[in-house]
Amino acid sequence: MNYATVALKAAASIKAKGKLVLLRVTVMTGGDPAAGIPGAETVTDYQARALEEEMTFAERSSLARILGSDVCMDDRRLMVAAVQDNGQALPRPSRAEKIVMAGKVYSIVNVGALEPGETAIYYEVQIRG
Repeated sequence: MNYATVALKAAASIKAKGKLVLLRVTVMTGGDPAAGIPGAETVTDYQARALEEEMTFAERSSLARILGSDVCMDDRRLMVAAVQDNGQALPRPSRAEKIVMAGKVYSIVNVGALEPGETAIYYEVQIRG
């Protein structure tokens, strides 16, 4: 099966019903922490499409048991397309990054992925903000 084609179809479906979000990736370069010299911060925003999914009380409770205290009542869950509108792969989100949605910045709490054959179809991202 051609999973790259599946990823493109999933991205089109998410785009049709979802909203534009940004995956904000911050990278520190240079500097010398041992000498107390700070590095330069580079911020890159990747356009992504996402569907927001409601988390039921039962899901929150189940996740809280699995993850410990990593679930709050105001957490949100997004299904984020793994392919950007320009056809390029979206970098895999991580806890070190942020999601910007409707002008508000959210922390990434947890990330899962549907990745058959090592090809990301979409990411399930739990955000807090």
